[in-house]
Amino acid sequence: MGLACNFDEEHAHIVSRRALELFDSIQALGIYEFREEERELLEYGATLHDIGMFLSYDTHQSHAYHLIRESSLPGFQPEEIEIIANLAYFHRKNTPKKKHPNLTGLNKDTVKSIRVLSTLLRIAESLDRSHNGIISHVRFYIASTRSLVLEIQAQWECQLELWEVEKQKKYFKKIFGHNFQSKVIIDQGLETLPVLYTF
Repeated sequence: MGLACNFDEEHAHIVSRRALELFDSIQALGIYEFREEERELLEYGATLHDIGMFLSYDTHQSHAYHLIRESSLPGFQPEEIEIIANLAYFHRKNTPKKKHPNLTGLNKDTVKSIRVLSTLLRIAESLDRSHNGIISHVRFYIASTRSLVLEIQAQWECQLELWEVEKQKKYFKKIFGHNFQSKVIIDQGLETLPVLYTF
């Protein structure tokens, strides 16, 4: 489906990998209990998040949503397709607020999945804002009772990505109940140079 829409395959897979790293680290920390199928749904939502770009950049999230909903995705139940479509829709701009029309008629578990997974996808998208694949690995770890560190391993300076991640902090806290600060480790050959960014 992505290929049929002429998507940026490299960016899609980078965002998908970052989203899964975020998911796995949140799960490992035990601060949120995901449902079994949510990891796979996040992977597909992340992979397809930009497929509406060939129709319009400004509203590509809306086009992606409709393309996914109106396509038959083998192996997925209707509520799973709703989650994947809404992850594509909410990866930028709007957050999934309670009364958003996309969420009308969906059950509570489906809406909860959309809210939680879109939070991770928004951060993952921010981590490849330049589409240059600068970030090689990410993970959360616990700094204190209600505070996390987002450790970002980068190939070089990534200020654009950090600015974008900063925009996601407020919604992350609303969903997961934790603040986080970003710590960047820049790879420089055999040496690594840790830089702690706080905003």
